[in-house]
Amino acid sequence: MVCKSLHRFSFFNPRKSSFTLIELLVVVTVIGILVALLFPVFARAREKARASGCQANLKQVGAAIQMYRDDHDGVLPMTLTGSISWHWQLYPYVKNSQIFTCPSRPQWYINPNAKHWWTGGYSWNREVSMLHDSAVEDASGTIVVIDSWTANTYAIGIDYAEFDRRRSDEDLRRHNDGLNALYYDGHVKWRQTDSIKRGEFTAAAGD
Repeated sequence: MVCKSLHRFSFFNPRKSSFTLIELLVVVTVIGILVALLFPVFARAREKARASGCQANLKQVGAAIQMYRDDHDGVLPMTLTGSISWHWQLYPYVKNSQIFTCPSRPQWYINPNAKHWWTGGYSWNREVSMLHDSAVEDASGTIVVIDSWTANTYAIGIDYAEFDRRRSDEDLRRHNDGLNALYYDGHVKWRQTDSIKRGEFTAAAGD
């Protein structure tokens, strides 16, 4: 009799504490909704961190460009000199090929054994190739290097016409619907891809 009474008043009752199938389905559904709501937030935060790494790379590229200009009487590198791309013209000033790889596209690496075949994560503005400092009217508004749309030879250099044709490409929107650009004065800025205008690819002010 005592055992039966203890069992009746026990706080642990397996039948009462177990979940029904419907309850389990409700829990799974709620978890699925939360994941669906939070995943885009986490994805944007992760991409923002990658974009920051990309900007750090471009700032180092900008410092290398400044040193190159100092050594070449104020003249910028060419997009391609023979079979050597602009990356390798700047490489002696950085000694680190990884800065030419965007963290959002790690597979787009620079191949040390084929210096003219891969562009890495960035494209050179062909419209400023071999430009002298004296020809630049708007240093803070002229793009020199920008996120590339592909890793092959075609993206080593880019001009505005090419960019405008490809601005809807996902790869030119990889940083939360935008891209990073290095300007002639050395500053790096995130830009919404659709906001980039023709004048930013030319050296003349107000073009």
